[in-house]
Amino acid sequence: MAEKNKIKRYCHWCLMVFLTLVLVLGALPPGARAADYLTATVEVEGSQVSASGATTPETDVTLLVLRTGDENKSYTDQTRSDKTGAFSFSFPMGEGNYQATFTSNGLTVQRTFTVKNSAAGTVTVRVEGASATLLDQVEVDILSGETTILEAIITALTQSRLEYEMANGLIHKIHGEEGWQWIVNGVGRMSLPGDVLKNGDGIVVVDDALWDPTLTRLELSADQVDVGKSFTATLTQGAGATPAAGQTVIFNNEEKVTDQNGQVSFTGSKAGNYYVTAETTGGLIRPVPAAITVGKPSGGPVTDNRISVQMRIEGYKGTLFDGTVVFDPNDYKKGSAYFIKDPDGTEHECSKPNVLLATIVAWNKGKIKDNSVTHDDNYVARMGGEEEFDFEKEHITCGWMVRVNDYMINKGVGAWPIEDGDEVVWYYGDLESYYGYIDVSPTSLDPGESITVKVTGKGNNVGTTGKSVKIADATVYVGKNEYPTDKNGEVTIPMPNSGTYKVYAEKVDKNSKNGKYYFPLLSRTEKVEVNVEGSGSGSSGTTLPAASVVEAAGQRVMAAGEITLSADQITVDQDKTSALVKAQDLSRALSSIEAEIAALKAGGTLSAEEIAALKKQVTLTVPENGTGTVEVVLEANATSLLKQANSLKIISEVANLEISAASLGIALGKEITFTARKVAYDTLEGKAQSQVPAGSVIVDLTLRAGSSTVKNFAEPVRVEIPYEGSVQNSDRITVFLLKEDGTVEPIGGIYDAASGRVRFLTDHFSKYFAKESVKQFTDLAKYPWAKDAVEIMAGKGIVGGKGEGIFDPGAPITRAEFAALITRMLHYRSEAKVPFSDVKAGQWYYADVAAAYAKGLISGKSAQSFDPAGQITRQEMAAIIAKVLQKNGFRGGKDTTLDNFKDQEKISSWARTAVAVTAEQGIVTGLGDGSFAPEQKATRAQAAVMLYRLYKLILKGDSGAV
Repeated sequence: MAEKNKIKRYCHWCLMVFLTLVLVLGALPPGARAADYLTATVEVEGSQVSASGATTPETDVTLLVLRTGDENKSYTDQTRSDKTGAFSFSFPMGEGNYQATFTSNGLTVQRTFTVKNSAAGTVTVRVEGASATLLDQVEVDILSGETTILEAIITALTQSRLEYEMANGLIHKIHGEEGWQWIVNGVGRMSLPGDVLKNGDGIVVVDDALWDPTLTRLELSADQVDVGKSFTATLTQGAGATPAAGQTVIFNNEEKVTDQNGQVSFTGSKAGNYYVTAETTGGLIRPVPAAITVGKPSGGPVTDNRISVQMRIEGYKGTLFDGTVVFDPNDYKKGSAYFIKDPDGTEHECSKPNVLLATIVAWNKGKIKDNSVTHDDNYVARMGGEEEFDFEKEHITCGWMVRVNDYMINKGVGAWPIEDGDEVVWYYGDLESYYGYIDVSPTSLDPGESITVKVTGKGNNVGTTGKSVKIADATVYVGKNEYPTDKNGEVTIPMPNSGTYKVYAEKVDKNSKNGKYYFPLLSRTEKVEVNVEGSGSGSSGTTLPAASVVEAAGQRVMAAGEITLSADQITVDQDKTSALVKAQDLSRALSSIEAEIAALKAGGTLSAEEIAALKKQVTLTVPENGTGTVEVVLEANATSLLKQANSLKIISEVANLEISAASLGIALGKEITFTARKVAYDTLEGKAQSQVPAGSVIVDLTLRAGSSTVKNFAEPVRVEIPYEGSVQNSDRITVFLLKEDGTVEPIGGIYDAASGRVRFLTDHFSKYFAKESVKQFTDLAKYPWAKDAVEIMAGKGIVGGKGEGIFDPGAPITRAEFAALITRMLHYRSEAKVPFSDVKAGQWYYADVAAAYAKGLISGKSAQSFDPAGQITRQEMAAIIAKVLQKNGFRGGKDTTLDNFKDQEKISSWARTAVAVTAEQGIVTGLGDGSFAPEQKATRAQAAVMLYRLYKLILKGDSGAV
């Protein structure tokens, strides 16, 4: 008893000391309390280490992790505590003993931890309820030798969002059903919940009322049959594969009972992808469904379960999708639900054919990436990179709206059913904006007549179609021409020239901007096609602005250059699609181009300069056949004809290529073979696999002239390859060259969310893939306007730093440095000599200056001097960029544009047009005080920003000339 009293008194004393400390510390000012406050804990789960603690609010915390024994620095990082003082780190570590040192406020705390060698692996988990499969077989990642049976089951249920309840440390309910047991690798009632798993184990969770549950297996005689053909399903039970007689097997809603051999036969009556399932009795557990494909019908009537939906997706950046999607919901059905993957690789579950299912079908068809669906697959937060709250400051409720048959649905997209013939329109707006409508009359008229356009909008009132109002000051587009509506939402537009025009309208909030895009007060309307037929001169004598006429003419010439191959010129052999282009194919396309240009000349609507600038491009589209290799062969006498065109464009499912006759050089006149082949990730060697993200689309490009491989091109070639990875920041997606030794090198590229491809320039063919890439610098804090451009261009390998983490943004850039940057960005090369005495062979910039000079981008300070070390001025830089724009088909350069700069009179006469055209294209914007400062020495930051804008502009365009 005396001993117990001593313990009580000691505990009481400790409590009093603790309370005293609390009172003393509480009386101190915040700064005094925080000065000696730092705690930290470390937890390890498998190879993942989590560290957390507390210190002074909003204070820097540094972590250094050393491996015990050799004291190698294994990990270092820095973070900042939040407003409550909490901080955390999370990172993976290899096997070993470690010491973690936390530093903050001059205090240091050390913790030790151990990471065991736990091999990663996967197991399968399936849940079979009393009357239905509650969870189809899924894979769960585990740590072999550590993860328990119970942990794996809970992970599977959580990931699949299947409701469950625990009782006494065990799973008591799943989806409302009580009482469960598990079978591991076919054996029941032998494993405890705490038993650990190994890679490859299989778990089936079943009703615990079954005393001796037995697994079954369903096998099909074929995994693919033609329509009208039969196949056999065999159901067996137990490890000995004993026939399971008298059990019900189901295919396409048809039920049959197995015979004494456990077999039934079915006939595939409709093309599609199906699952064969079984409902078992007598202690037998349902089998994993077996998949089968029924091929295209060979004749006879087939029931059509397809749904056709008219889908339009209008974002604030542009139209993401406008067309019809046709799909069979049964193609996505597994068990009682529907599962579909989007272009980002995320799988979504739909309880029934609904708006979400149809929307993802449209995403897949339009290759729309960078999407996000939340709230249990019931709410779309992001489409094509456009996300809710992008304009939150001025429009707090902004995000994606959706109408079905003009009705603003009052349920989530995962709950609203979709039916054949529905019309679904997605548009970006808020609860105060309007859904746009347009009425155009007439839609068929003669030149010189006018159209009347009426623009209205309906409010975004959930659960209604909304009340229609007239929209004043909306912008109506006819091609690239703009016309404002009056107070009644109307405008009359003369149509003096023949042609086909797309007419639509929108209205934006110029006070609410995200990047270069404005918030849509009225969503973009549908595009109405207007046909003006006739000679091209109307009675009104009015003409549309030249930009619209030139654009329409360019589209007509491009369409004229499309090649159509006969069926015998396309062959599909195993995993390769081959196309043969003959001389007559090229000749027909070139003749069509010349005929179209002749018609434009006769029409008299284009100037001689505009006619000369029209792009003569021959285009071949290789049909999609799902093959991993595409080969295009141009006959020898066909390649000689390429000199008559600006470029040849090849479009295929593996890669797109745009190449000029100048790029081919001496290869013209020879048979040319272009091959694009997808490379399987698992065929890469270990070094390469460590550089290339798993799941990347790797494309191997080759071009042969005769029997020789073309190693380098005289002019850069445009290439587009698919990108199927996640999109966190689309501007950072970069193409990498995969070298023979397994190393990689960034070579640039611009991602197009609409096509899901990355477009880049190259002067030779090799293996390529894409991933997000950014290089960060520590000295850009005072240059927030340049930070993104610098780090993105550095990640693309186009600009470089001056040391580890140093970019030196305020430093001036020399003429030689800028010449090197722009020629390497555009992949220019030349063996030409330069006339400058101060640019000599062997100097690091010689080849770059030679290439820039040969392309006409630069000139010297005099006939003999280039002044490579001289600092380039802002107007000199604009002049070089303007020449690149001109080579890529950009026109303009009005002197009135310079009125935007308060010092425009200081711009040299030789640079005025160049500064104007770069300003019109948004590449130069002037300084903060409204001046251009033409003679000011350009800085490295300014050069990086201008090149970034130029690079995006010419690669996002379709000029093809670089």
